[in-house]
Amino acid sequence: MKKKKLSILLLAVLAVGSLASCGKNPDPSSEVPPSSEKTSEKPSEITSEKPSEDSSEKPSVIEPIRVTSISLSVEKTALDVEQVTSYVVNVLPVDADDLSYIIHVENDKVLELDESAKTIKALAAGNSKVIATSTDGGFSDEVSITVTETRPPVLKIEGEKELSVAAGENLTLPVVSATDRDGTDLTSAIEVEDLAEPGTIVGNVFNAKIAGLHILSYYVETADGRYAEDEVKVNVVPAHPETFVTEGYTDPSVITTYGTFKENFAEGRRSPFYTLTDGNNASSLTGLSDAIEGNSLRIDANKTAGSAINAIFLNAFNEHFERGKAVTYYVSFDYKIITSSGGSNLKDFYVGLSWDGFDGLNNAFVKSSDEQGVVYHYEATFPAVTVPVAGNAYFRFFKLSGSSAEAVIVVDSFTIKTIETAQVTKVVPTANQLLAEGGFTWDWNENGSAATNSETVIIANLENEAARTEMEAASKFGVNALKLTNADSHVFEGLTKDNMVVGKKLVVDFDFYAVNGKGFVLIMMGEGGNPTLSADVTKTGNISHVHLEVTVLSGFYALNIYGAGNPAFEIYLSEMTAKLVEADPIPEDTTPNGHKVGDSWTITNRQWGNEVKAGVKTEAFDGYAPAIAEPKMGSAPTKFTWSGENTNMEWFQGSGRIENGAKYEITAVYYVESWTEGTRFMYNFDNNVFLDAGPTTAGFHESTITWEANRNVDFFSIYVPEANTGVLYLASITVTLIAL
Repeated sequence: MKKKKLSILLLAVLAVGSLASCGKNPDPSSEVPPSSEKTSEKPSEITSEKPSEDSSEKPSVIEPIRVTSISLSVEKTALDVEQVTSYVVNVLPVDADDLSYIIHVENDKVLELDESAKTIKALAAGNSKVIATSTDGGFSDEVSITVTETRPPVLKIEGEKELSVAAGENLTLPVVSATDRDGTDLTSAIEVEDLAEPGTIVGNVFNAKIAGLHILSYYVETADGRYAEDEVKVNVVPAHPETFVTEGYTDPSVITTYGTFKENFAEGRRSPFYTLTDGNNASSLTGLSDAIEGNSLRIDANKTAGSAINAIFLNAFNEHFERGKAVTYYVSFDYKIITSSGGSNLKDFYVGLSWDGFDGLNNAFVKSSDEQGVVYHYEATFPAVTVPVAGNAYFRFFKLSGSSAEAVIVVDSFTIKTIETAQVTKVVPTANQLLAEGGFTWDWNENGSAATNSETVIIANLENEAARTEMEAASKFGVNALKLTNADSHVFEGLTKDNMVVGKKLVVDFDFYAVNGKGFVLIMMGEGGNPTLSADVTKTGNISHVHLEVTVLSGFYALNIYGAGNPAFEIYLSEMTAKLVEADPIPEDTTPNGHKVGDSWTITNRQWGNEVKAGVKTEAFDGYAPAIAEPKMGSAPTKFTWSGENTNMEWFQGSGRIENGAKYEITAVYYVESWTEGTRFMYNFDNNVFLDAGPTTAGFHESTITWEANRNVDFFSIYVPEANTGVLYLASITVTLIAL
């Protein structure tokens, strides 16, 4: 009987537990208590202790701890796509025997669970419930989550978004703030940029030099890559209104088809002609009072000096130049000098047309007499230019030499156009053709040639009626003429070191028409120097005939028609005949240029007049009495004043007087007022030969040196290599031939 009663008791206990687990939310108060049935027997399966003598004592039973509830909490119930939130599940009581649960999402297209990380990721816009259910008792809880498309941060601009201000004036910008979707302040992370001109915004203040539309871009980004952006537009008004009209002429590609391009920089840094390479940061755009009108290109000329790579290269036409074909380019623009020295420190400022590996066709356009603040207009023609098929080509600005004095200029209102050039067959005759009777003739029609800064033109098409009429009436002018322009060298391509035979006499004849009545200098380009040649010139009206005879020396390689001292250079050449004949025997006591021992030349004034250069200037005698106390100094020596280093001042051009292989005495008569100790006084021959000229102690000097010439000297210059702040009065330099 004892075992049977025990079994009944255990079954009753199990039945009560089974009832407690039925239903989703049972009432704990309705739970059936353990049986209180009394028994006088204690089953040995329950305890090993001996039954109590008291028959009323109950048996010992272990009760299970049941789950009573479950809760689900989620960090965020509103998510953007790709956003992640965490969740927490609490099963109570915490000491329940079975704390396990099942969690799932109602729509797995919207949400994704990561049970190991206890996170929920938003997959797509929509709504979904997250449900957690306890294993014990089946208690459950749920949370609804809404997913929207990604929400960027909010960027707020308080105030007007379209403003206007004068160039160079301060403008307080609108207050801008940013907040994230959860309210986090992102204002400190806002980035602002002026797309038209860097550096215009400091704090919340805007100040621009470039006139035109400035778009201020505001941008903020969160750590997870969401961003917002907005903009404020500021119209910057120039100090001087823009009047140069470019509408219809702003396409650089038109120069390929003989068209016209114009530029006024109204588009600021987006202007086509502002496509430039400026390695030394010498240029900028300005709409301030220093501009000519609207925006102008401002150039610190000194930063363009010292090396070809310091030039400002205007690359807008690189892809549009006619390649491998002769084309004439016309260029015009306005310029204004900003610095107080006026044109005196900018007279060696050039505009040029060039390409890779070529020194360029270059024109100095600023005049020494140009005044500060005055607007000048400049026009130039680059005739019959053949830009190579490959490589970079460009217009450029540069200064020949640097200076310690400021040299700032602005340029504006550009017109660039291409003009079709007469196409002729270029011929370089052989030496045998030049040696033949009658030589060789270039008529610029069937037989053409070229020179730098030149083009072949059809005489009948010339707009200059006076020039056209006179040339058509002249016997040596045919259908075409070779037009030479620009006050620079015109190196003739038809005569070379391959066809000019050393020792022979070169005889050249041609007529020319000079538009302004002025001529040129003939120079023979040589590897040992560039002697100026003597030619016979006879003139009838505006037509002049040139007859040149020169003995060909070793190293001669080209004839240069040089327009020195003729800024309005424009001449037209008739047919040109060149021939080689036997040279007259050179007497043993005579140089190739006909000079004999004892010939002497004294130069008492600078050949080109006084000039101001970087670090050195020459000027007329100022009356300083000690300088002329010695009679040999004469009454009006030239005053040299130094204020820099590596200075050079040309004194005279050799013109064939100093010849390779001959020996000379060179005597300088001068007075030193002051001089920097340790600084040399030297001669410079063509930037090739440098000789000590004499002492630099204070007082009068007559210094003579001897030199055996190793070149034909073209330019004879005064040179000081070191930094010097001295003053010297130069009375004369005498060159005497003393030996052959």
